[in-house]
Amino acid sequence: HSYDHPAFTGLTSAGRADQLDRAEAAFRRLGLGTDGWFRAPYRDGYLDDGVRADLASRGYWISYDRTFDTTGYRGAGTEVILDRVRRYTVPGAIVLMHLSSESTDTAALPAVIAT
Repeated sequence: HSYDHPAFTGLTSAGRADQLDRAEAAFRRLGLGTDGWFRAPYRDGYLDDGVRADLASRGYWISYDRTFDTTGYRGAGTEVILDRVRRYTVPGAIVLMHLSSESTDTAALPAVIAT
């Protein structure tokens, strides 16, 4: 995703590389990796040739978008989140959730999984 969530079209190639390398290093410290998966912050850069070339040059071959956002980061209640999950989840869907103490997605996650 990135190290600290900037819009990728606003960065230079070196800035993009720095974001990707710092994020990978954080994952490695946890014993994890991205395996080439990437999703741009703010849905920024999917159609930008420079962003796509920079991702490819760093070994990121996937620049996935999301199917829908639960909007928990905006304070949506569990019922609103579950309604969105029920309406928009289809086979292969990518559900964007922001799991943090500031987001209602965290409390809704067990119900989303059960749904």
